[in-house]
Amino acid sequence: MRALFTIDQKNYDPALPRVYRPSVRAIILCGDRIAMAFVAKYGYYKFPGGGIEAGESHTDALMREVREETGLLVDADSIRPFGMVRRVLLSTDGNHIFDQENFYYLCEAREGGVSDPDETEREEGFALSYVTIPDAIRANRKPGLPYIHASMAEREARVLELLRSDKTFSADRLPKRKPNRLQSYDYSAVGAYFVTICVQDMRCILSTVESDCTPETAHVVLSALGGFVNQTLVQMNAHYNLIRLDHFVIMPNHVHLLLSVNDANPDGAPRSSPPTNTLSTCITAFKKYSEKAAGCKLWQRGFHDHIIRNDDDYRLHWQYIDENPKKWMMGKDAYYGYGSQGATTSAPRHTNGSQGATTSAPRHTNGS
Repeated sequence: MRALFTIDQKNYDPALPRVYRPSVRAIILCGDRIAMAFVAKYGYYKFPGGGIEAGESHTDALMREVREETGLLVDADSIRPFGMVRRVLLSTDGNHIFDQENFYYLCEAREGGVSDPDETEREEGFALSYVTIPDAIRANRKPGLPYIHASMAEREARVLELLRSDKTFSADRLPKRKPNRLQSYDYSAVGAYFVTICVQDMRCILSTVESDCTPETAHVVLSALGGFVNQTLVQMNAHYNLIRLDHFVIMPNHVHLLLSVNDANPDGAPRSSPPTNTLSTCITAFKKYSEKAAGCKLWQRGFHDHIIRNDDDYRLHWQYIDENPKKWMMGKDAYYGYGSQGATTSAPRHTNGSQGATTSAPRHTNGS
């Protein structure tokens, strides 16, 4: 693999012992954006990846680290080398020289995995983010980052600059993130789905999260725009026979929906020829009519979905919706820290008096 550059802080005594820690990092292009791990506590971006464990190949380490940090699933056949960056500096405890080779790989990935961040990543608020190269460089070059983080942020900024300037890896040749939808899956099939839809540019415009001094009392207060979104959602069940909205929450810059696809019309007659991709049709209509009601552009292109596997998975995502305001208040929501920190919204009852989600006990529709 070609050497890209070296960042040597030269802030150490050369006589100190060296600790070598090779790592792998993924470059995943998503249109004009890059999939990166946003470090919310410090406000900068990292390429997803991390240390190579004993006995691991670069491919295995890359797939594991990307899934653990972001939930993205890397296609092993798409991986190809971009370059290596060496970073040398004094360790945080001052006892040794930290010498790290970072191997960057271009690859394709799709959503659908479950992230499993370690304690440090949770404490620092790692979250998957699709960011433009200029915005990531600008965030990583802001002053005031702690010593170790400033070194990592600068490393990533320089790699981003190479991506932007290197004609060998121009945008039309970089691997693309695979579509959010599973290509072979029938989204008109009976079952349940957990769907996330994000606000354009991750602006916090739909709600705010308030509490009585403790996260346990966190609740959502809708903005005017959030009210239009809520109105559209609560009308959904009246307009769709095959889709039922079971539960939802309207956060400041995104909404979570728990939806079920039914196999029968209200009169009990089974559907004879289900419409193609019922889920996508429903979400497209929701976006259209909520934007029409609001009188402005609200949503990013596309949406993220998780296919509910069984009753336990259904209850887990129902609980996730219920606890979203608390997570936001604690800074642990995956979308916290984007846009302005104005608001969050997610509670069974909303400020306009309409019911934000069904109040019956959670249950999975097909019992699988």
